[in-house]
Amino acid sequence: MKLGAIDFGTTVLAYGAKADVESEGIDLAGLSGDVTRARSVSAAYFPVLDQFFQSKHGIKALAIWPYPAQVIFCKAPIKGLADLKGRKVRVGTRPIAEFVEALGGIAINIPFGDAAAQLAQGSLDCGVTGSLSGNAARWHEVTRYLYPLSLGWSMSMQAVSLTAWERLDPRVQSLVATEITKLSGAIWDRAELDTAEGLNCNTGTGSCTRGTKAKMSLVRIAETDRALLSQVLRQVVVKRWSQRCGPECTRNWNKTVGQIVNIQAEP
Repeated sequence: MKLGAIDFGTTVLAYGAKADVESEGIDLAGLSGDVTRARSVSAAYFPVLDQFFQSKHGIKALAIWPYPAQVIFCKAPIKGLADLKGRKVRVGTRPIAEFVEALGGIAINIPFGDAAAQLAQGSLDCGVTGSLSGNAARWHEVTRYLYPLSLGWSMSMQAVSLTAWERLDPRVQSLVATEITKLSGAIWDRAELDTAEGLNCNTGTGSCTRGTKAKMSLVRIAETDRALLSQVLRQVVVKRWSQRCGPECTRNWNKTVGQIVNIQAEP
């Protein structure tokens, strides 16, 4: 989009986070435990991301939407987050990597498409991905235990180059914005359904119309783990992200996302 090769596009925000640290602020590990919180965080941070991408890349953000909740698949039994200590865990984002490492785990950031083979070969002990995404990639064939505590949502951004956008008639701009907002709402609703269906499919219980029924063991979430997730988010994940992002970025986050989650990062 920035180069003008395409006009519209969608990308997972984490893919460009090494260069654009601001994009991580919408989906820090442990930030949104359910889709309602994730949706509120997304709405609050959207203007910040839009302004950032317009000023740096000449790209207008049109919508943000999620994949199913990012949950934990493991080969060996897992009773809670503490059991990640010493295990090699596939992660897809730096904030989740920092979360795993804070628990004593060994975070390995590899492409989603390579993870199933690495799990099968024993190079990985666990992996974090969407509940239904993992089913589609047949992670249920190489792992046995599913821990459904949401670590994130793998947010995606639909955007358009400003050059292409400004060429459009205002009536067309209005139509596109309206329809993409409708699409975004439908995807958010679907992500909530897909999260539940992914758990159903992987464990072979309940409705499973969009995946493969398997026989994984669903591990009950301990209330102590919710508290631990919040603690690591505040003390490690947010702190390290704000250090990478800088003072202005942190202030923008504090005024938006921070107000929702009751966290104020040090700028």
